[in-house]
Amino acid sequence: MRITIASDLPKEQVEKARAAATMLITKDAADFDIERVCSSNNLEDVEEAVKKLAGLTSKCWLMLALVLYTLIYDTKLFEQSGLSWQDYSSTARLRLGLDQRDITELLSAARFFIRHHEKLIESGWSPLTSMKKLARAELALRLSDDLDETIEHLVKDSFRGFKRWYSSKKSPSTTPEVNLHIKNGKFYVGDTEAITLSKELTKRERGYLRKCISHMVKQIQSGIDPTEGDEEEPDQTDGLKG
Repeated sequence: MRITIASDLPKEQVEKARAAATMLITKDAADFDIERVCSSNNLEDVEEAVKKLAGLTSKCWLMLALVLYTLIYDTKLFEQSGLSWQDYSSTARLRLGLDQRDITELLSAARFFIRHHEKLIESGWSPLTSMKKLARAELALRLSDDLDETIEHLVKDSFRGFKRWYSSKKSPSTTPEVNLHIKNGKFYVGDTEAITLSKELTKRERGYLRKCISHMVKQIQSGIDPTEGDEEEPDQTDGLKG
């Protein structure tokens, strides 16, 4: 059997992670043939597997994440669609039954699990824990620079508690205050027009972009940083739906 291996991770590490994930969810995905899926070179077959996993119990998001990362994304199986990754992920709802944000979080969760699954499992981590928390473990590790501490908080803390902990590791913000505002339908920083929209865009496209930028400006004027995700605490068994 040929096993497709993510190009930026050691083959042995990926295989061990898949085996560990299979053991964790085996009772919840008894009818799912992970070996058959991992030996497939056909994008449509793998997409069907992803949709099946998404419809199973909340534990199965872990295997879904590994299939998505190691088969579709990292080995570029998505190229069979004729799309770039950006365009492919934007069609995730239609092709995979997933939101585009789910895709981003699943990829991050998979990378962390592949690299650190042994320590995670030794520490008592379970896929019953929210996917959204594991999806933020890479960021937490970058900020804390301490794997043991990151996993300890990942396992023991609530979602909000985990986020508070890693957020406390951030350096003081160096983001400048920006006086971004709208005047006569145009976008300014101070007295300087900061954003112009190409005349090659359609009227509909310009209107949509103005709406998006206007929303961002209103957030800034309300004291909200639009670069920060609006994350609510998910249920601990939320799977992909938290």
